[in-house]
Amino acid sequence: MLLCAGMLVSACDSGRQVSRGLSNLTNYGSLEVRSQPSGARVYVDNKYVGATPERVSLNRGKHLVLVKKSGYRTAEVWTDVAAGQNSVVDVNLEAD
Repeated sequence: MLLCAGMLVSACDSGRQVSRGLSNLTNYGSLEVRSQPSGARVYVDNKYVGATPERVSLNRGKHLVLVKKSGYRTAEVWTDVAAGQNSVVDVNLEAD
């Protein structure tokens, strides 16, 4: 009987951990950044995240996206990432 009670408590604790983990996931969405020409450096909130095309997971909310490529003007875009959704930023870079 005591062994059963221990297993039950363990299962309850596991359930709480799983639901806590799932609620953290609902705070995130993804952002896909594409550019013409491709291969531009992508910064989100002033942090380098990769080169276009690039997809990153972010906290929900507003984010500043900078897209930079040598010989082109830097593109600056504010975007809103929704929890559980994919946001897309398409940029046509202008030559200097």
